[in-house]
Amino acid sequence: VFNTQQPFNAVQPGTIEMPMKWHKFLCFFWLWLMALINAFNGYSAMNGLHYGEAKKEVYRWFEDLQSVDKTYGYVVIFLAIFDVIVAISLLKYKKFAPLLVVLAFAVPRVTDIIYIVSANGVISDVAKEINMDLSGVFDYSELVSSVIGTVFMVCCNVVYFGKRRHIYNK
Repeated sequence: VFNTQQPFNAVQPGTIEMPMKWHKFLCFFWLWLMALINAFNGYSAMNGLHYGEAKKEVYRWFEDLQSVDKTYGYVVIFLAIFDVIVAISLLKYKKFAPLLVVLAFAVPRVTDIIYIVSANGVISDVAKEINMDLSGVFDYSELVSSVIGTVFMVCCNVVYFGKRRHIYNK
């Protein structure tokens, strides 16, 4: 009555023959690249390199910003180490690897939000003390687009790894 046979090239959920290109891209390239970028960004934040020649002047005006930058730098270096752990977990098909991938995409955005709120708080406090108007100075459009992209990637990863849950069983 109904033809229950699948075509020769059909991919069946629950079989190991599912396409694994995204898995390979993540564990052989993307997570390692993100680890390098995060290590560099963490080092830069800890040392105030993103302020360039104005670093001393920035920290002179906004003393508390240096501790915010250092803390953020340590967190981002931790994220670099975390990216390596996630890549190795994927390579070993660990049961918790899909969750770690989702966290590897989501946690950096959360830390970025916390850093931006903290840094803006320090800057705003000093600006109030010296009666400086900061209206229109802070532009959050890049952060908003980054968060939207992150939500999209988290959703894609949840679907992708959800279909391959049976593969990650060690």
